[in-house]
Amino acid sequence: MAIGLGMAVYYGAVRIDLKLFFMATSVALILLATRFLGLGLLELGEAGVIALPEAVEGGLELMEAGALSTAVSLLVVGLPLGALGWSLVRSRSAHQV
Repeated sequence: MAIGLGMAVYYGAVRIDLKLFFMATSVALILLATRFLGLGLLELGEAGVIALPEAVEGGLELMEAGALSTAVSLLVVGLPLGALGWSLVRSRSAHQV
C-alpha cells in the first residue's frame, strides 16, 4: 500500500494544487489541535487541577462525546481528501479543454 501511495503521489503531484492541499491540511490540523486542547482542559477540570465554569465544562463535554467530535474527525480527514479530489478534477477538466 505504501508503494502504491508513493507512486500515486509521485506521478500525480504534477496535477495536485499544493497550495489548496496544504491550506486544507492546515485547517484540519488547527481543528485537531483545538479539539486536543479542549479535551486536555476538560481532563484538568475533572481532575480538579483547574477550576472551569459549568458552562465551559458542559461545552467541552459535548465536544468530547457528541456529534461535534464526529464532525471534527470527519473534517480532519475530509478536508485534505476533498482538496486532493478537487484539484484532480480541476486539472483533468483543464486538460480536456
